[in-house]
Amino acid sequence: GAINEEALWDCLTGGACVQVCPVGNEHVETIVDMRRHLVMEQASMPETAMNALTSLEQRGHPWRGTTYTRTDWAEGLDVKILAEHPDTEILFWVGCTGALEQRSQAVARSMVNVLKRAGVDFAILGDGQGRSSTWYSGTHWYSGPINWGTWQRVDYKLIGPSDTGTDYDDWINLNINDRDEFIFQSSDKRIWDGTLSPDGTQNPGTQFGQTGNTTFIRERYGFSRYGHTRFDHISASNNASDIVLFRPSELDFIRAEALLNTGGSTAEIAALLDRTHVIDGGYDSAASLAAGSISDPLQPQHDKGATLWSVLKYEKLVDLLGTFSGREYWEKRGWGELTPGNPIQFPVPAKDLETLQLMLYSFGGVGQTGGAPKIAVRPAGEDPKEWRLRR
Repeated sequence: GAINEEALWDCLTGGACVQVCPVGNEHVETIVDMRRHLVMEQASMPETAMNALTSLEQRGHPWRGTTYTRTDWAEGLDVKILAEHPDTEILFWVGCTGALEQRSQAVARSMVNVLKRAGVDFAILGDGQGRSSTWYSGTHWYSGPINWGTWQRVDYKLIGPSDTGTDYDDWINLNINDRDEFIFQSSDKRIWDGTLSPDGTQNPGTQFGQTGNTTFIRERYGFSRYGHTRFDHISASNNASDIVLFRPSELDFIRAEALLNTGGSTAEIAALLDRTHVIDGGYDSAASLAAGSISDPLQPQHDKGATLWSVLKYEKLVDLLGTFSGREYWEKRGWGELTPGNPIQFPVPAKDLETLQLMLYSFGGVGQTGGAPKIAVRPAGEDPKEWRLRR
């Protein structure tokens, strides 16, 4: 009660007062924390904030009453759409205000003119329909029949190891600039049921299906000609179905991985893996496979050197695909399989780095262990405050 709510919301959180405060008070973060408490614990906020949140939930943007689409502002400017020009160098992120608020549209139009005069190769996301909606609609990215054939593509490196022939091996050994999409014969019943349709295309498996050409420039991505169809029912139900974030099989994989790491029973490990490996994938039981090691690559096929470790990795990524954002990254980080140069940790907040007297940094990069920061050394005679601002 010492500070009334109106005063908390009157603060613009610009930080200028912090910069000029003679005694170094840093009160803005405290104000934001108190606001957060009001919203999260008491559901108390100004009417204007509530209206904006309600509009975000109902319309996907904060502007009530607008009749504009997300591309009306660009009419007559001949601006490219990223989904139609995926090799564009720069994405011009216009946002809700620039696209839907009339006064701000002039800013976006002026920026387009500046970019064109400067010779910048750029594109915008589009009007939010069809393919473009996947950039900001989590549900459509998660599934969506309108999108899985173009955007919801599966990485060749995930499903490629199930190839019964040599197509995947040939592809992975090519120079990245020479790679292109291809159709292969998968041994996994989730990817292909083993039969062909009258037009010669593969009949879909239980969780994946062959698609047409991708909208991406193939040599720059691992996107395949197979889409993930397992959760199409979510979009087909107009998003009324529950989104699956945790499958019971995940507990089996966690236990199997723990047993592998601790030298547990191979029979128990195989039994856990067979629940998806045999029942869903159509493979023979993993009971005859050796344990292998954590360095074994993904491989579900017994006649191509599969081990319990390689089957675990494959089953875990294939069966849990689409249930958690970034799963493949987190799993491969734990297995030590990230592509060289990828970051292996979140960045340390700038405030914490300053407390530790470490330089602000970007991490990752070939030859760097997480891009660890270097000790920041302030030049002799330089004012500490000026040094922090210059950094």
